[in-house]
Amino acid sequence: MRKHAIFSGDIMREEGGFTDEQIAIAEQHHEMMDGSGYSKGLKGDDINPYARMTAVADVYDALTAKRVYKPAMPMHQALMLLHKNRGTEFYEHFVDLFVKTLGIYPVGSVVELTTKERAVVCEPNPDNSHKPTVGIFTMPNQKERAAPFVCNLSRRSEAEGREVAKILDPDKVGIDVEELMEEIKARGERSERRRR
Repeated sequence: MRKHAIFSGDIMREEGGFTDEQIAIAEQHHEMMDGSGYSKGLKGDDINPYARMTAVADVYDALTAKRVYKPAMPMHQALMLLHKNRGTEFYEHFVDLFVKTLGIYPVGSVVELTTKERAVVCEPNPDNSHKPTVGIFTMPNQKERAAPFVCNLSRRSEAEGREVAKILDPDKVGIDVEELMEEIKARGERSERRRR
């Protein structure tokens, strides 16, 4: 298994048409800044910058993917693990960029708001990762909304004091994130219906 990176590089060289950077990504994406990775045990600046960048995304993907031998790790926990290992296993700058791009609450994260409403993150906010755009799918009493309300938490006029209070595990609260995202895309409303 640990030889797949070297085999990939060999195949790419034999086939031709790949840049040095592409081959380096294939060969070095499991190398870690502290030398604890594989296949060659490279460390620090000996690892191609593109491979260092790819290593962050590769580990995040491996952690958050459901496998037959393990459940998927919640996205926020995977981000915390990457952050914990920045500067040791991962190049700090690339972890910071990755987290900024995804946001503290990556797309698909299920959250509870300060109002007790439940929502799913639809878009990150690179300017303020604490205030993403969310699709609110329940009322404060946990009853389902007639249609999801799409709310940009960074806009005071929309958010009306709402903030993310905590992250929920979709499996534990019985939420099918993909289905919910499709519903928000199809039926999400940009203005909140007011009860009379």
